[in-house]
Amino acid sequence: MATTTNYGWETPDDTDLVKDGAAAMRNLGQSIDTTFAELKGGTSGQMLTKASNTDNDYAWVTPEIGDITAVVADAPLTGGGTTGSVNIGIQDGTTTQKGAVQLEDSTASTSTVKAATPNSVKTAYDLANAALPKSVATTAGDILYRNGSAITRLPIGTAGQVLKVNSGATAPEWSAATGGGGMTVIASGSLSGSALSLTSIPGTYKNLQLVLRNFNNSGAGGGMSWTVNSITSYTTLQMTSSGTSGYGMQSYSTVNGSNVPTMFDAFLSGNNGLTLDIFDYADTTSNKVAQNLAKYTANVSGSPGQITTVSSGINSTAAITSLTVTLSAGSFSSGTYILYGVN
Repeated sequence: MATTTNYGWETPDDTDLVKDGAAAMRNLGQSIDTTFAELKGGTSGQMLTKASNTDNDYAWVTPEIGDITAVVADAPLTGGGTTGSVNIGIQDGTTTQKGAVQLEDSTASTSTVKAATPNSVKTAYDLANAALPKSVATTAGDILYRNGSAITRLPIGTAGQVLKVNSGATAPEWSAATGGGGMTVIASGSLSGSALSLTSIPGTYKNLQLVLRNFNNSGAGGGMSWTVNSITSYTTLQMTSSGTSGYGMQSYSTVNGSNVPTMFDAFLSGNNGLTLDIFDYADTTSNKVAQNLAKYTANVSGSPGQITTVSSGINSTAAITSLTVTLSAGSFSSGTYILYGVN
């Protein structure tokens, strides 16, 4: 008897008798039946799988049956398909579409397609926490400073005040300007009309000085007078003068048609100028003293002009808060003024 190469099944030789050949065929059939016994059976829908590496070791199993017919990728996913290999991706996130976003550890970036890390958010928080609180300042001109435990507000001072350290050297404060001199412009502008009126004068200086420059009168012959706090009483405002005309004590009503001190009685158009100084103007315990010096083109034919000084007394202890300069005739056609606060 011969055998097969792979499974060693018996097969009849060519010289075997008929009865020997029949037995060999039965043996061969039984060997085949035994070898492939595991291929037998199973139920509808099952699949034959290899159970182990042993020859002819098979098993019937029921497969997991799915119903996927296509892979559809909705935004922000990309790709998809219905056959073959299917690739899936994700689009970049922007300010106009959702998607994948790269992290960035920066507090200075201006990117609109990257996201901040917790570290950069914490850094930004620390910077904001250390900044001056915006809500503390409530009024234009406020100054912020630390009072030892927190940021606090110093409200804006008044006109003419200066900023200094308090007596305890613990905080800044506003106070009246003191010391050895200095001039601060309180008001300035161009001269026009028949009068210059200056009101709401702050009481934070020692003296006042009014300067008129290059002024002219459109009506020749008009004089100039001044008053404070709208005073018109002869006994309250008193004047003496000296100059080329030797005025001495004046009668106000005949000099300039006004019961107030007269700077000069009449002037022509020309390059005129004057200063008026009022001393201790904010004092409320004593009377005031004033003096003006004027250079003007006199209303006299052929006159080169005059220089006049006028000293005045103000019989009032009230602080001076307003100053008015008035022409008795005509109006200012040119010129400028400056009111100084003097310390």
